[in-house]
Amino acid sequence: MNSTVTISSVNMKTVIGVTVGVFVSFYCTQVLSAEPLLMEQLDLFYRNNSYFIWAFMAGLIVVSAVAVITLILMLLRRTALEEEYIQSQAQLDSLVERRAAELTAIPLACAEALRGSERQKRLILETLPDLIWLKDLDGAYLACNPTFERFFGAKEADIIGKTDYDFLDKAQADFFTNHDRAAMKTDESSSNEEWITFADTGERALLYTTKTPLKSEDGRVVGVLGVGRDITKIKQAEEKLKQTVEDLHQENLTRKKVEDKIRYMAQHDPLTHLFNRHQFYEFGESILGVAQQNKLKPALLFIDLDGFKAVNDTYGHCVGDSLLQSIAVRLKAIVSDSDILARIGGDEFAVLIVEELNDGFMCKRAEQIVSAFSAPFTIENHSINIGASVGVAFYPRHGEGLDELLKYADMAMYSAKDQGKGRYQVAVNDAR
Repeated sequence: MNSTVTISSVNMKTVIGVTVGVFVSFYCTQVLSAEPLLMEQLDLFYRNNSYFIWAFMAGLIVVSAVAVITLILMLLRRTALEEEYIQSQAQLDSLVERRAAELTAIPLACAEALRGSERQKRLILETLPDLIWLKDLDGAYLACNPTFERFFGAKEADIIGKTDYDFLDKAQADFFTNHDRAAMKTDESSSNEEWITFADTGERALLYTTKTPLKSEDGRVVGVLGVGRDITKIKQAEEKLKQTVEDLHQENLTRKKVEDKIRYMAQHDPLTHLFNRHQFYEFGESILGVAQQNKLKPALLFIDLDGFKAVNDTYGHCVGDSLLQSIAVRLKAIVSDSDILARIGGDEFAVLIVEELNDGFMCKRAEQIVSAFSAPFTIENHSINIGASVGVAFYPRHGEGLDELLKYADMAMYSAKDQGKGRYQVAVNDAR
């Protein structure tokens, strides 16, 4: 800008000089043409000083030419500057227009993005299967989604501004309103389960409803946001699963009872409920193994009924079975809990006495068993007298295995029968 001012100042001075020179030349010409005497004097002066005059005129012509050329250059420079100014102004206008367009496009893009965001939010609300709604502090609806519209059987435009009392009975409206107020009062989310009926189909559904206080930018509670999820199928599945678990539990109990019963039947005589022969052998071998390790001396009592066949022949097998059951009861009353009592045959019983006792005690136990048959048995109004013969064998004197002990006890029992029945007899032949 400073260089432009300097050029302008020099050009102005040149113009002024040229103008003055032209004016002086014109003035002189006028004066000379008006005064003849002066012309003569000048002519004389010219003749005497012709070289000087021609030099002066040449200089004047040069000065005039320089002035004219300078003026032309100034005019060309001014034209160039004007064109440059016009171009700069056009560029500036274009830049301003482009920037204005950009600034105008920003709010348009923001507005479009905002509209897109709102559409996305709306699309999400319309897609979710949950019931979603907004209420103000007075319980008036501010918005809801299509699933909630099904609940009231009305469009959102008809729901907004109204309350639960406009669509529901008072009891249910009070229920919803109280939960809304509780959530807003505590400033915390609250959840509960509630049954509803959709107005459009009449379908009942169990909702898990969560209500959250709705706050403004300054933190004030201005309403409540509600989200209700249909958990009817989940609840039904839970109930079904619970019932299935209960059924399985009952089935397991039943199976366990069946298994226990099968196990019991495998181990016990079904008539007397005493151990059967198989279980007596299993327990007996185990007990003898323990006795061998601990130097114990158990005893085996073999019992055979006297005259049982006559009872069956006289009164029938039903009476005979009842008699066996009564005999089992009497035997249980005599033996201790640690003894193994079993029915090992039709009218044969065995007792394995585990306690570490002397021979005298074992014989006394055998005598108690014989005495138990001294009183008659009353079976179906029949008084039946029956006796028992008992054989006694001792471990390890008469054998270290159960079969050996049974063998010697059986021999001793038959010896008792040979001596008149109704008595006990200790095995006399030692196995060792």
